[in-house]
Amino acid sequence: MKTRIIIFGATGDLMQRKITSSLNLLNTEYPNTVFEIYGFGRRDLTNESFRNFLKDNVSDNLDKEFLEKIYYFKGEFHNLDDFKRFKSEIVCDDFQNLYYLAIPQELYAPVLKNLYDSQLISPNDKLLLEKPIGLDLESALHVEDIIDNHFKLDQIYRIDHYLAKMQINSILFLRKNNFLIENILNNNFVKIIEVILNEELDVDKRGLFFDKVGALVDMGLNHGLSIFAYILMDLKNQLTPENIIQSRIEALKDIEIPSSKDIIENSFIAQYEGYTDIKEVDNSSLTETYFRLKLKSKNTRWQNVDLFLESGKALGLRENKVVIHLKDNTSFELDVSHTSNIAINLNYISRNNLDFEIEKLCLKGCIDNSKEKHYVNEYAKMFLEAINSNQSYFLSRSEVLTSWKIVTPFKSLWKSGSVNLIKYKKLSSDIVNQARLRIN
Repeated sequence: MKTRIIIFGATGDLMQRKITSSLNLLNTEYPNTVFEIYGFGRRDLTNESFRNFLKDNVSDNLDKEFLEKIYYFKGEFHNLDDFKRFKSEIVCDDFQNLYYLAIPQELYAPVLKNLYDSQLISPNDKLLLEKPIGLDLESALHVEDIIDNHFKLDQIYRIDHYLAKMQINSILFLRKNNFLIENILNNNFVKIIEVILNEELDVDKRGLFFDKVGALVDMGLNHGLSIFAYILMDLKNQLTPENIIQSRIEALKDIEIPSSKDIIENSFIAQYEGYTDIKEVDNSSLTETYFRLKLKSKNTRWQNVDLFLESGKALGLRENKVVIHLKDNTSFELDVSHTSNIAINLNYISRNNLDFEIEKLCLKGCIDNSKEKHYVNEYAKMFLEAINSNQSYFLSRSEVLTSWKIVTPFKSLWKSGSVNLIKYKKLSSDIVNQARLRIN
């Protein structure tokens, strides 16, 4: 069956930074997968001017053959008649349509409702929704209820692009195929697990969105908790898509909802200097651009193991890793950065004469550079898996709502001022050191 992809928010930031390049790469690697791409947006553009817009605003060189597959439809997201007009333009029984919502969260509800009311969605069609779903637990529940009431479960693909990262999927591979690693992933051996997602990049042009959610939602809820789920989940005998999703759900539900006292004692928030000068950021904003917090799991396997989640922007270091600290004071790291390597760093104590020193052994699995072009990036991978109806790379309703239940108490207490917001200089690592001393 032929596939057509429709992007709502066709001229937005996500389309410019990730979606277009990913579809171009997917078209190069799998040229017969996607036959048409429609941009649905509010700007007054033609097919040709939209293609020129993408050429001018996307950093990659876009193939001529790929651009010829792209079309544009001008419509308002709140206008049902525009959706009906769009339906008359794209009617074709032998197409599978993928509707991608690359729009602000507050537009999800009206767009979903108009898709349903206009009867644009056929049984073969799918919906791709970018995280976060909603801007808080209440709005997430509202969107999820609309989805439940109007669409089938097998039509919904909630995106966390980290789930399509090769490095994240290697966690399951390592656990399933290395009994040494799997057998020490419990509280008999592990004392601390850290998920750290720090970057040098600042908020840049994402001020309007970022100021509504902060670093905890942008990176913690959107990605960090998903990584924790892969580490904490119990492996079932068969790693079917259904079993993987169910195991992730169970792992997230086992994370304890902290009390106010726990949040005050076990969380640290900061904001880089100059953040409030960014366009569309409130001058008096108390939104965190860095955080570190501690969680616990109710699962007996992880009882008394400390779970640390940390992420920040405009820092003096770039760290994307999982660190598992063992009770014998050794540790190992899994690099989850945007590299082509899967690296595990084993830290152990060695003896040099009468002195004991920490040594690091790096085990690194590298991708053959000659085959590198065959590995599509995370967004291209997600498109491909959605086309092929593999939902294990996507989130469930339960994961979305459970994640919101975990972060909401933190966000509420931070907003009240109960946890001090510290200022830090851009591209400095001092705030990270300070936080790790405070929350340990």
